[in-house]
Amino acid sequence: MKLCGTGRGRLKGSQGGFALLAAVAWWQMAAGAVLAAPDPRAEVATRQGPALRLAVAPPGSPHSGHFIDGEGKRLRLMGMNLSGMQYVAIANAATQTNWGTQLDTADGYPDFSALARWHANAVRISLYEASWNADGPNGRCRDVFGRKGKEGEMANPDRLGRYRADVKQAVEAAAKAGFAVILNLHNAAPSDFCPSGDRMANKDNSLRFWTSVAETFKNAPHVAFDLFNEPHDMGAKDLDLRVSHRLDYAFGTDRAGKPKKVPHVYQTAGWNDLIAAVRATGAGNVVLVGSLVYSGDNTRWLAQVPDDSKPPKGFKGTWSSQLAASWHVYPKWGTSPGDAKYLTLNNNGSIEKAREIVAAGYPVVITEFGDNNEQAPFVTLWLPKFHAAGLSYMAWSWSPPTKIHKKGREFQLTQDGQGTPTPGFGLAVQKHYRCVATQISTVACP
Repeated sequence: MKLCGTGRGRLKGSQGGFALLAAVAWWQMAAGAVLAAPDPRAEVATRQGPALRLAVAPPGSPHSGHFIDGEGKRLRLMGMNLSGMQYVAIANAATQTNWGTQLDTADGYPDFSALARWHANAVRISLYEASWNADGPNGRCRDVFGRKGKEGEMANPDRLGRYRADVKQAVEAAAKAGFAVILNLHNAAPSDFCPSGDRMANKDNSLRFWTSVAETFKNAPHVAFDLFNEPHDMGAKDLDLRVSHRLDYAFGTDRAGKPKKVPHVYQTAGWNDLIAAVRATGAGNVVLVGSLVYSGDNTRWLAQVPDDSKPPKGFKGTWSSQLAASWHVYPKWGTSPGDAKYLTLNNNGSIEKAREIVAAGYPVVITEFGDNNEQAPFVTLWLPKFHAAGLSYMAWSWSPPTKIHKKGREFQLTQDGQGTPTPGFGLAVQKHYRCVATQISTVACP
């Protein structure tokens, strides 16, 4: 199989929205600027005005392997996942927004003042491919997995007729609050299928999705693109996700949450395909890519670095790859607090490999991590280690347990829309975020 380049090369292109930021960074290096060690509090502060930009530090920069803001200062993402947009539009929930009831706010939209009280500086918003592509109430997809009831019926993935408008509203509200945003393709499916957790992005619909999303947000430099949530169950453990592969069935879960395979031959969209679609719009935004085993196995990430060496269409100046790694971190599946293996990183994840990725010049964002709602031994152990390794991290998720599962026991940060933390996971994350944001030394942060 032909391997692609690492994408860290610097090429000259033509004009784009990130030219000024790149010019500032390169001028600093050319002048031999020596930057002081970053204040950990400043790293995680929200940004305003021209500083509200997210970029990968160029090779040779003192901040290599990390993000920088619009002023060339180091930026670490420390935030939460806002859940709801990835499936509510196709669900039967009778709600007035595409967030459903998961955020538990009066108007159903994200409350960034509550997030700010936790000292977060970023949010990750998970999207439903068919809802964005529908672009209005006349869109249709085929419910082959029976999520709404009878299998095979046509469904409306944008029943409120404003899915895109709700995404834009959240992105704009985040900017006003000084937050960075990661937009994540969470649910995708080939053909006219309604997505329900398929294994990888596809050429049928995902390229159109990212072309449209990138075109919409290419002038919003605080927005990054997480190209596909969790690649999984695709065969070989060393499968090259950079290129397209032929699959013979679509994967999803039915209304009861049981796995289901629907026979259908289609081509996946590889990382290189997705990056090319984004850059063809002129978008220079940061792109994140994960790995196999639900983005949990980061051990082969450096062996499969996608190609982001070509500058965006119309870019002028010196282009530097805007590629970062996405990593999902959870306790060992099937275990509970107190079990011997509960504190083990799931899916073969490795903090040593994460450090190697950073050392190679690529920021690592833990785009999902979680723990038990009542106890938090996993987060208590690992969050300080992730911080010390220079990683960014986004907790899953900002929503009360009863808004998702009546007996929810894990992965929920809040008890209500005001941000009252759950006694285990939520409180542990809140304490860590507040400590990092307010202490000059983070050595003692929980």
